[in-house]
Amino acid sequence: MAWIGLADLEHTTIRPVASAGHIDGYRDNINISTEDVPHGHGPASTAYREGKYYISNDVSRDPRMEPWREDALKCGYLADAAFPFAPGTKNAGVLSLYAPVTGFFDEQIIGLLDELAIDISFALKTIDEENDRKSAEESVRDHERREADIINFLPDATFAIDRSGHIISWNRAIEEMTGISAAKMLGRGDYEYAIPFYGQRQPTLIDLVFEYDEAIAKKYASIIHKKDTLITDTTLSILKGAPVTLVVMASPLYNQQGEIVGAIESFRDITERKRAEDAIRESEQRYRNVVEDQTEFICRFLPDGTHVFVNDAYCRYFGLNREEIVGHRFRPTVPDEDRERMKRFFASLTPDHPIDSIEHRIIMPDGALRWQRWSDRAIFDPSGTVTEYQSVGLDISERKRAEEELRSAHEQLTASDEELRSQYDELIGAKGRSGRARRNSGLLSSTRLTAS
Repeated sequence: MAWIGLADLEHTTIRPVASAGHIDGYRDNINISTEDVPHGHGPASTAYREGKYYISNDVSRDPRMEPWREDALKCGYLADAAFPFAPGTKNAGVLSLYAPVTGFFDEQIIGLLDELAIDISFALKTIDEENDRKSAEESVRDHERREADIINFLPDATFAIDRSGHIISWNRAIEEMTGISAAKMLGRGDYEYAIPFYGQRQPTLIDLVFEYDEAIAKKYASIIHKKDTLITDTTLSILKGAPVTLVVMASPLYNQQGEIVGAIESFRDITERKRAEDAIRESEQRYRNVVEDQTEFICRFLPDGTHVFVNDAYCRYFGLNREEIVGHRFRPTVPDEDRERMKRFFASLTPDHPIDSIEHRIIMPDGALRWQRWSDRAIFDPSGTVTEYQSVGLDISERKRAEEELRSAHEQLTASDEELRSQYDELIGAKGRSGRARRNSGLLSSTRLTAS
């Protein structure tokens, strides 16, 4: 009788899977462990563990056969031989043979059976290797399919090449960008991928992934290296007839062993963003020009007095360079009697009342006293805390001087007016007294004539 058993690693047993010859229920009751336990010391388990055949030419006397001796002798098995096969593989197991004659397994038979076990091992290992190869190939294909699916559904226009420069992927976004289908591009080499973008065959950013070439790199204004990724931007006219600005990124493709097997390049159309950025820059420049051309003093400063912006008029007024003010806590000298009023003014600015104006004096570096008028806006964060002040100021010293002269002239006029009024009143009074005297004199004369 002969049977074949495979190692069951989960249950640490040798499980019979096939048999031939006089069985008589013996195989059904057999219990063989792969562990070093009483049921693991028989010929089959010993051969499996030690990786070499074991012969028991007298079952009735061999102590290793103790657990199975009674059943074996009942079946007429007087000799037993076990040959391991395919050790270290998923199909590792044992070939066991029984004979009805003591001493049946001689050197010749053992040699033949050992060769048979070796042939079985070779066949099973070959099958394992073939299955592993197929499994690996299928795993690679699955990986490539998943990778291709990922590339195909990327929002950026993307293509990939192998080490020989042949196109292995051309996704939907790049089909839309170039108007060329993947069917026409896949498998093509000789810089075919450059034609839709540059109108000719030439090395591009993706070729720098394999070997950095200064001649190729010079075709781009600048290239940023971010780990193994190359990033640049370029403006092309061939794609849509009008200039199109693209961000281009290229990086290597690796296999599961970490070897570079290709490269991938993607394009992102940033034309609208570029236009918006240019428009913002132009607007900022126009704003800056307007601010710089103002005769008013314009500044922005933090609550601690650190200035973050000043215009030219501000610098000229205080006789300082921009670098001496911006980034520093610049505070002009203010007379004591004005300082407290300014503190109250800034404290009065709230989210509900962020803008107000104030006039105050400052002491210039040369000691001169000047008047200024400032319109201040407080900027608050969502919690209501002041983060910055924006201020526009004017020197109003001349206006204040004119107002003072006007006030002085008014006071002088008022005094002159009062003096004139007094003189006028005196004149009117004198005239009144003179008229009354003349009237009295006439009356007297008339009386006198009548009497006469």
